Amino acid sequence: MRTRVHSRRARSRSFAPTPPRPPRAGCADISSAPRPPPPPHPPRSAAPSLALEIVLYFGKLWDVVFWILTFLVMCWKGYNLPYPDDAYEMEFAYLFVYLLIEPPRLFLGSKGNKTLTSGPLYASVLLGAYVIFMHAYYVAGQTFITRCDYALNVVSLAFVAAQVALSVAQAAEFGRSR
Repeated sequence: MRTRVHSRRARSRSFAPTPPRPPRAGCADISSAPRPPPPPHPPRSAAPSLALEIVLYFGKLWDVVFWILTFLVMCWKGYNLPYPDDAYEMEFAYLFVYLLIEPPRLFLGSKGNKTLTSGPLYASVLLGAYVIFMHAYYVAGQTFITRCDYALNVVSLAFVAAQVALSVAQAAEFGRSR
């Protein structure tokens, strides 16, 4: 069996409780005063959606990758595949229209979310409808659809659909909280 060895300092300590301090002169004892009732719950207010902001952020990153890869695939298709008259130019032009529409759409969605206003969110949803149409065209209506086109546009459709759905839900939440 082990025995404990105590130091001289530990044995000499006194563990007696200290007496409570007397109240200071001029101070009232507030522990016996009645407490006021808690304030009523404030009305529910809307807050920015973290989920929407995350999807918008990663959507921006994906759009850069999507546009560069689609540009390269379109260049390859224009060089290697026999397009009918004016079809290649139209499909290539849609890619640049996408480049003009997508950044403002993402900016409006983020601005509406952060400022708690539904107007920019609805504008983002309207532009999102056009972007969804463009991705659907690239998935089903192009002259030549490669597997790469299909995969890129399906992922983009998923991002845009999530962004639009979360934007509509957030705009509805802003409307309910007013």
